[in-house]
Amino acid sequence: NKVTSGDPASGSPDRLKQEEVIRIMRDPHIGAMGAIGIIFILLLKWSLLASMPLGISLFNGFLILTPVLSRWAMVIGAALGPYPEVAGQGIGQPFIARISRQEVIIATVMTLVITSVISLIWSTMIGLVLMFISFIPVLLIVIIARKMLGGVNGDILGAINEIVEVTALFVAYLCYTLI
Repeated sequence: NKVTSGDPASGSPDRLKQEEVIRIMRDPHIGAMGAIGIIFILLLKWSLLASMPLGISLFNGFLILTPVLSRWAMVIGAALGPYPEVAGQGIGQPFIARISRQEVIIATVMTLVITSVISLIWSTMIGLVLMFISFIPVLLIVIIARKMLGGVNGDILGAINEIVEVTALFVAYLCYTLI
């Protein structure tokens, strides 16, 4: 096993924090913070969607791009973060531990094609810009997850999915209000 920070893995205070975080993530019961997080993300998505008219074709492109980019972001997140050793065998482990460069390339090319087509249809580069913007929260979340857990697990991929969706909808909202 890899030892980080020069501390023995079994006695490191960082290791104990990681194990506590994993224990909380594995608990099937939702806590107050989990419930608040779910309610917050749902209300945020609802308010962003409700603030834009569905008749605008550019917004319809955002509705297509949002799930495409969030799923691509999960592939990128899985590729950037190793599965944390303290997590043991979790549901996300087979995906994260075995993701290959080829899968990342295929996902990226497919996402580029979809965003390029939407950008061409609406005569704007917003799809490609949004793809770049979506990469930013992925990097931040992976950096935080690596520091807190030593890697990325399935819960972190789910968080990446939700945060990238909100980011895409927020960019759509900004485009709608500024255009």
